[in-house]
Amino acid sequence: VDHVAAWGELSKGFLVTRGYDPDQITVCGSPKFDHLHDLEVDEEQLRSDLGIDDDSDVLMLASQPFSENVRRTIATAVCESLESMSGVVLLIRPHPREDGALIRDIAAQHDVKTAYAPHQDIHHLVEVADAVTGINTSVLFEASLMDTPAIVLDFTDEPIQEFWRREGFTVVDDAADLPSVVQRTLRDESYQASILSSQPSMGMRYAHNEDGRAAERIADLISSI
Repeated sequence: VDHVAAWGELSKGFLVTRGYDPDQITVCGSPKFDHLHDLEVDEEQLRSDLGIDDDSDVLMLASQPFSENVRRTIATAVCESLESMSGVVLLIRPHPREDGALIRDIAAQHDVKTAYAPHQDIHHLVEVADAVTGINTSVLFEASLMDTPAIVLDFTDEPIQEFWRREGFTVVDDAADLPSVVQRTLRDESYQASILSSQPSMGMRYAHNEDGRAAERIADLISSI
């Protein structure tokens, strides 16, 4: 291998630890995220389509097809965090390999207002959400890149990846602490700011996509070889 295109400085550093010469590596960004630079979402229309009032706060739960016990634990903790808060909608985004019925049933038991979105564009949903929560889903990372607060849940039998803590994400390791974290994330602007300042962004370190030109940089690298 003579040339390597890396997402950002973080991935470049990883490659160097694996034996690559730094001079072989060009930080280009991830083409996967190029479209996020100028993503246009009609939030008012999407909220209307999902039945979400304009003045409601939105917590998005990005679910995954873990065991029923893990999914039940997460859904119960999230719903218990919201049942005492007014003006909040739980936006349920099930994984393609689950139907979301368990989460909806638990939300109904706790009288939590929900919006169910199994098919909408995931990035459009993140744009509408005021915060996103989940366990190990890549949606948490993508939310972070889109400047949406991400809350990682680490109180189930499903262990989280070391990456989340190491890279500054907000990690909740006790379900009893989740109501406070959720309320502050949705309602406390200074707390929101502290979350956003600590978690990854579209800067050079992670994806180098602030300009949406990763594919162009990769093409330029190929042309120069």
